[in-house]
Amino acid sequence: MRRIRAATYILAAILLASCGSDSGTNPSENNTLSGMFSLQWVNEKALPFSVDDAGDVFTITSDRITFQSDGRFVESIGASVTSGGRTESATLSSSGTYTYSASTTAISLVASDGTRISGTVLNDTMQLHDGADTFVFYRQ
Repeated sequence: MRRIRAATYILAAILLASCGSDSGTNPSENNTLSGMFSLQWVNEKALPFSVDDAGDVFTITSDRITFQSDGRFVESIGASVTSGGRTESATLSSSGTYTYSASTTAISLVASDGTRISGTVLNDTMQLHDGADTFVFYRQ
């Protein structure tokens, strides 16, 4: 069960890395979003964010989501797994589509594998929620 929860953090981070921003300081009025957001906080803890799962440590070192004005996003996540004293690092990528409503600030992302996550974008801050977990991104 712990391994599933740790994997969920990594997968959620992968999905989140594709968020972006428009060129202004406020959400776009035409329900499009473009630009990049970088993950800063997971459950009120600054990056790097680690989860220990029965001695295996899963760490998110970075997560960037870039939104394109055509409703697509790409995400890039820096992550590592430490097990038995050995650390393996990787950059993980994801892509998909998003919907955004400037009037409600709501955003919903759907990765190409069908994984969904939603939240809000207000000015330069995006919050995404996955169950009890909250991911906070800042516009770059």
